Amino acid sequence: NLWFSTRHDNVSRYDGQTFTTFRSKDGLVHNGILSIVQDREGNLWVGTWGGGVSRYDGNTWITFTQEDGLAGNYVGTIAQDREGNLWVGTDRGVSRYDGHSFENYPAAAGLWPGPVSCIAEDGQGNLWFGSGLPVLMSAKYSPGSRTSSP
Repeated sequence: NLWFSTRHDNVSRYDGQTFTTFRSKDGLVHNGILSIVQDREGNLWVGTWGGGVSRYDGNTWITFTQEDGLAGNYVGTIAQDREGNLWVGTDRGVSRYDGHSFENYPAAAGLWPGPVSCIAEDGQGNLWFGSGLPVLMSAKYSPGSRTSSP
């Protein structure tokens, strides 16, 4: 399957023959889409403009918001690390989802406290977080030591 999203309307799946479109009326929490990624298990994760992050397992949409422990409800980026954790960049920092619960990484952990627009993992397993507001900024997180550096 090939997945597409539009910023203000929907998520669509192309299976090689037909398109299937998902909107809020189909269970997607919000039609404003900012990010989309498929995890190792085949679940689709969709970051929204103010509605948190939604997970689609092929049958059902489940949504996670700040009420569930997510750092913020504007989700600009999503990435899965080599250990299978899902990292979610929000308007209020970074959250890590281990499959059961969210752990937030605020400024006290050395990470950027504001909007996170990109997440990448390097060859050593360090995670890099970037933001374009108000200036380009990146921080590195080393999972083994649980430290970060600008």
